[in-house]
Amino acid sequence: MAPMSPIESFSWDPCLVFNLNLNETTCRGLTLKGVRCRNPLNQTLDHEIRRLVSRLGQQDPSDIKLKHIMPIANLLLCKRNHRGEQDEDKATEFFEDLQYFNDYGASRYQTKKSLKLAVVKEERDTALEDAIKLESDLRDITEQLHHEEAKNKKLRAKVKPLEFKCEVFLNKLRMQEDTANKHLAEIARLSCLSSSQEAEIAELESASKHHEEESDIFKKENDRQRRRDSDLQEKVDMQAQALDQQRERNHNLQEEVDMQAQTLDHERRKNYNLQEEVETQAQNLEQRDNKIEVLHSSVRDTEAKHNGHIKEMQLEVSKRDTLLVQQNKLIDAIHSRTKIESQENAKLRKRALAQFFINHVQQSIKQRRYEEVEADNRTLSSSQKSLQYALCNLEGDLNALEVGDHFAMR
Repeated sequence: MAPMSPIESFSWDPCLVFNLNLNETTCRGLTLKGVRCRNPLNQTLDHEIRRLVSRLGQQDPSDIKLKHIMPIANLLLCKRNHRGEQDEDKATEFFEDLQYFNDYGASRYQTKKSLKLAVVKEERDTALEDAIKLESDLRDITEQLHHEEAKNKKLRAKVKPLEFKCEVFLNKLRMQEDTANKHLAEIARLSCLSSSQEAEIAELESASKHHEEESDIFKKENDRQRRRDSDLQEKVDMQAQALDQQRERNHNLQEEVDMQAQTLDHERRKNYNLQEEVETQAQNLEQRDNKIEVLHSSVRDTEAKHNGHIKEMQLEVSKRDTLLVQQNKLIDAIHSRTKIESQENAKLRKRALAQFFINHVQQSIKQRRYEEVEADNRTLSSSQKSLQYALCNLEGDLNALEVGDHFAMR
């Protein structure tokens, strides 16, 4: 089935505004890497999605609210991973597109949509590149750590037998020193002997010299071994320092990743708070719309009452007109009687009296009509002023709320 055509009543197409292709039957949610999910959706939901979109397109776009878009956003996400988690994000994205369409129309909306898609693609690409770089850095660091640990193990394995050899050489040297001391003691003891034992003493001295030379050789070898051990220990210390530095780098990278996760959570919380504020403002607008409807109903009631008063006044005027007709008939009867009389002066007096009476009655009726109309006009003007003042206040509050919604959505 092809995408829906624009609705003729309000000239807008939800598929174009929300960038929807109803032929696609995959999830519109985003994974942790910022890539679209594309899990297959249930085929039975296709008819329901099309029905909701067509019903939304038949409404005035300025009257559509976030709660009207939530069912569509829910059905466009997969039940396994994203439904129930990204419903509000997807609905707010559609609602922002609709608000921009309402504010600027279809021509500027297309440019904004293309720019927005380009920005989103750039942000997604940069985020993917950063994530790939971080993963590669972490892999290199872990490989270096494993390599350094293997080197340390090898060095430790080499150092242990050298330490054991050093201890053996030291024990031998101690034993040779003990034997040399014993020989010196024997020489001192044999110095007091006779000349017959001088040869033996000379042999013992030569043996002691030989032992001293061997002890010197062992000492030199021990010093060399100690130097080698010190060099190996320095290398081990250098490698341990390098490992510590690498661990600190890894710790710093982990802290940076944690900070980025915290900033993302903070941004999500801000978006959620802004969404709550928008919903509360929408509820306030609904309440104020209800108040305006109540005021309009009160105005209609007052107008109905005023029309009832006018009808009553018209009835009274008709009654007074009938009375005037009756009075005119009486006056005509009087005139007919006066015609019978012979004297013209009496006729003139009666006519003057009748005319005076008629004028007096007409003036009294006009005065009462004028007073009643003035009273009704005063009550209507006071009620209209109060209603106009209330409507002005409500319009000011609505404008303030619209400005706040515009800044909140930015």
